[in-house]
Amino acid sequence: MRPWRRAFALVWDAVTVPGVIAGWEALHAKFGSLPFGDLMEPAIEIAERGHAVASIVAYKWAAAIPELKDQPGNSRYVYAARPRTGDQRVDALSRSCKDLARAC
Repeated sequence: MRPWRRAFALVWDAVTVPGVIAGWEALHAKFGSLPFGDLMEPAIEIAERGHAVASIVAYKWAAAIPELKDQPGNSRYVYAARPRTGDQRVDALSRSCKDLARAC
Protein backbone atom coordinates (compact mmCIF):
# COMPACT_ATOMS: atom_id res chain seq x y z
CA MET A 1 0.00 0.00 0.00
CA ARG A 2 1.30 3.45 -0.85
CA PRO A 3 2.30 5.44 2.28
CA TRP A 4 -0.21 8.24 1.65
CA ARG A 5 -3.04 5.72 1.28
CA ARG A 6 -2.09 4.10 4.57
CA ALA A 7 -2.00 7.48 6.33
CA PHE A 8 -5.32 8.45 4.78
CA ALA A 9 -6.89 5.21 5.95
CA LEU A 10 -5.80 5.92 9.51
CA VAL A 11 -7.04 9.49 9.77
CA TRP A 12 -9.97 9.78 7.38
CA ASP A 13 -12.13 11.30 10.12
CA ALA A 14 -9.78 14.28 10.40
CA VAL A 15 -9.11 15.15 6.76
CA THR A 16 -11.10 18.39 6.91
CA VAL A 17 -9.57 19.70 10.12
CA PRO A 18 -6.76 21.83 8.61
CA GLY A 19 -9.17 23.99 6.63
CA VAL A 20 -12.17 24.08 8.92
CA ILE A 21 -11.21 27.17 10.90
CA ALA A 22 -10.33 29.11 7.76
CA GLY A 23 -13.72 28.10 6.37
CA TRP A 24 -15.50 29.30 9.51
CA GLU A 25 -13.65 32.59 9.29
CA ALA A 26 -14.50 33.05 5.59
CA LEU A 27 -18.18 32.23 6.17
CA HIS A 28 -18.33 34.59 9.11
CA ALA A 29 -16.70 37.39 7.14
CA LYS A 30 -19.18 36.96 4.30
CA PHE A 31 -22.42 36.15 6.12
CA GLY A 32 -21.88 36.70 9.84
CA SER A 33 -23.61 39.41 11.84
CA LEU A 34 -22.76 38.27 15.38
CA PRO A 35 -19.31 38.55 16.93
CA PHE A 36 -17.34 35.37 16.31
CA GLY A 37 -16.88 34.93 20.06
CA ASP A 38 -20.65 34.69 20.49
CA LEU A 39 -20.77 31.92 17.90
CA MET A 40 -18.13 29.96 19.81
CA GLU A 41 -19.94 30.13 23.17
CA PRO A 42 -21.97 26.89 22.75
CA ALA A 43 -18.83 24.97 21.72
CA ILE A 44 -16.92 26.39 24.69
CA GLU A 45 -19.70 25.42 27.08
CA ILE A 46 -19.89 21.85 25.77
CA ALA A 47 -16.10 21.48 25.89
CA GLU A 48 -15.98 22.76 29.48
CA ARG A 49 -18.73 20.55 30.87
CA GLY A 50 -17.76 17.48 28.85
CA HIS A 51 -19.72 15.28 26.51
CA ALA A 52 -20.70 11.64 26.38
CA VAL A 53 -18.49 9.54 24.14
CA ALA A 54 -20.45 7.96 21.28
CA SER A 55 -20.07 4.23 20.69
CA ILE A 56 -18.48 4.75 17.26
CA VAL A 57 -15.90 7.13 18.77
CA ALA A 58 -15.05 4.65 21.55
CA TYR A 59 -14.71 1.87 18.97
CA LYS A 60 -12.48 3.88 16.62
CA TRP A 61 -10.40 5.16 19.52
CA ALA A 62 -9.69 1.62 20.71
CA ALA A 63 -9.01 0.40 17.16
CA ALA A 64 -6.52 3.22 16.51
CA ILE A 65 -4.34 2.64 19.56
CA PRO A 66 -2.06 -0.05 18.07
CA GLU A 67 -1.33 2.09 15.00
CA LEU A 68 -0.99 5.51 16.61
CA LYS A 69 0.17 4.97 20.21
CA ASP A 70 3.86 5.53 19.49
CA GLN A 71 3.47 8.83 17.66
CA PRO A 72 4.75 11.86 19.59
CA GLY A 73 2.15 13.36 21.90
CA ASN A 74 -0.47 10.69 21.44
CA SER A 75 0.23 8.75 24.61
CA ARG A 76 -0.12 11.86 26.75
CA TYR A 77 -3.13 13.49 25.13
CA VAL A 78 -5.07 10.84 23.28
CA TYR A 79 -4.37 7.41 24.68
CA ALA A 80 -3.72 8.05 28.37
CA ALA A 81 -7.31 7.11 29.24
CA ARG A 82 -9.20 5.26 26.53
CA PRO A 83 -12.87 6.24 26.78
CA ARG A 84 -15.78 3.84 26.78
CA THR A 85 -19.23 4.54 25.38
CA GLY A 86 -21.01 7.06 27.58
CA ASP A 87 -17.91 8.27 29.42
CA GLN A 88 -17.84 12.01 30.01
CA ARG A 89 -14.97 13.63 28.16
CA VAL A 90 -13.61 17.05 29.12
CA ASP A 91 -10.82 18.14 26.82
CA ALA A 92 -8.45 21.05 26.41
CA LEU A 93 -10.75 21.89 23.50
CA SER A 94 -12.41 24.66 25.52
CA ARG A 95 -9.10 26.54 25.65
CA SER A 96 -8.71 26.20 21.87
CA CYS A 97 -12.26 27.44 21.32
CA LYS A 98 -11.64 30.44 23.59
CA ASP A 99 -8.45 31.25 21.68
CA LEU A 100 -10.38 31.12 18.39
CA ALA A 101 -13.14 33.30 19.80
CA ARG A 102 -10.59 35.97 20.74
CA ALA A 103 -8.56 35.74 17.54
CA CYS A 104 -11.33 35.89 14.94
